[in-house]
Amino acid sequence: MGSAHADDVTQEVFLVVRRRLHGFRGQSMKGWLYGITRNVAHNTMRAQGRRARRHRAALEVVQPRDTTRWPEVSEAADLMDRFLAQLPAGQREAFLLKEIEELTAAEIAEATGIPLQTVYSRVQAARRALQRFREQLEAPASEGGVR
Repeated sequence: MGSAHADDVTQEVFLVVRRRLHGFRGQSMKGWLYGITRNVAHNTMRAQGRRARRHRAALEVVQPRDTTRWPEVSEAADLMDRFLAQLPAGQREAFLLKEIEELTAAEIAEATGIPLQTVYSRVQAARRALQRFREQLEAPASEGGVR
């Protein structure tokens, strides 16, 4: 796990602790924090694996003999990774579960332990961010386009 991911894990741990601190009833704060950190790190590693699988799957869409499209598909996968990396962790998780894993909002709420309305708002925010990201890509470089 690189330093960028370590920073994301650290931030997410603090967010989880803040969300769940009121419910802490354990004997050991140290053990509780370790468990949260372990789970967040595990989820980050799983997300990296999913990202790598999506990247490979995108490349497999292209016929093996049609190597002329590989750079195009690889660039699309890289752009999606860049977009996902800029999302806050909660939005990224909700977006991936909804759009990639095709879970319902209720299933996401149950899996993540967040309120149903929060799932809806995170998915919507991520979709708006994707639209803005797409618009930036399409804008000419003189207008602040991204490439």
